[in-house]
Amino acid sequence: MSKQAIVELLNSNAVKYRKTRSRKAKGELLKQLMELTGYKSSKSIIRYYSRARKRKRVEKRGRLPKLQPCDIELIKSIWLKSDQPCGKRLHPMLPTWLQAYSKRYKIDEESQRRILSVSPATLDRVLSGSKVDDIHKANKQTISALKQSIPIIDTTRKINVPGHLYADTVAHCGDSIRGNFVWTLTVTDDLTLWTLNRAIWNKGQDATCTAFLYLLREMPFMVRSINTDNGSEFINYHLQRMLKEKYKRCRLTRSRPYKKNDNARAEERNRHKVRELIGYERIDNEQCVFLLNQVYRYHNLLTNFFITSTRLISKQRNPVTGKTRKKYDKARTPYERVMEQMKDGARKRNLIALREALDPIELQENIQKSLKRLFHLMKPESIL
Repeated sequence: MSKQAIVELLNSNAVKYRKTRSRKAKGELLKQLMELTGYKSSKSIIRYYSRARKRKRVEKRGRLPKLQPCDIELIKSIWLKSDQPCGKRLHPMLPTWLQAYSKRYKIDEESQRRILSVSPATLDRVLSGSKVDDIHKANKQTISALKQSIPIIDTTRKINVPGHLYADTVAHCGDSIRGNFVWTLTVTDDLTLWTLNRAIWNKGQDATCTAFLYLLREMPFMVRSINTDNGSEFINYHLQRMLKEKYKRCRLTRSRPYKKNDNARAEERNRHKVRELIGYERIDNEQCVFLLNQVYRYHNLLTNFFITSTRLISKQRNPVTGKTRKKYDKARTPYERVMEQMKDGARKRNLIALREALDPIELQENIQKSLKRLFHLMKPESIL
């Protein structure tokens, strides 16, 4: 028998099989069907009838809904125009809003009665698919998917060449993060400790990408990887797209959540290069961005070419005393560390020429002058 003929035969005997109560009679019916269909086991026929019964549509129980589709659309319109309140706040507002709507549009009394009879919980259920929270959840899922696509940094890796950068931001917000204020983007190299800072207004994706492009172009070596924390200024599609277009060989990684030591190089530079220089005052004047970048321009040259730093080589803890013994390398400037790693070429010659043209005392004087103008703009004298 063909498959279609078997299905028709089984369907024609389905009612007879279900109405048969005797176990013996059911067994005889199954034997007959097995002979006709060619099935070797009765279980196949029993499973077919069981699935057919499950496929049968069960009528939905419960009372009929009070609201009609036109009522739901009207509720959504009122909810949007009243600044999207919750059900408990929307419920007492409906009589007033319905009265205003009825003056402009034709709303029958039966529809008004149905809308006014619903509870606040019903209003929340009706509006659940339109609430802003659902959009936020969708955005969180998108950000989470993007975050999962960025690998976590390997903390056991050994760095032997420059170009592996750490990036972080510093908020110049004072005691409150409300409103708009200036941020500093810090980028530092793991091997040479070459550090650059750039001030930005807020930490929007566009401003962060622009600052990143500026700092990466100023690096005296090829950028191989960038490690950041899990902040939204770094975990976004704009920065991903920019790195893919401009720095295809650059690998982006992120720190583990709540593990600040994964980005320790940038964190310690935030204190040395930003907090000790600018302080913790709030900078909420957009005009300060230009002056702060002027400070950073001189300060970056001073610290990279003339200020020495040490790099941690090893750390060993004594299990008896509990003390930790740290071993550092010889104090050198980031410029000297870069010179050791760079091969002879145009980039190295340009860096040497820049070093010979700089004067550390002049740079320090320019830093102090720019800081005075910056602090004066941050705290202008009151005019009586």
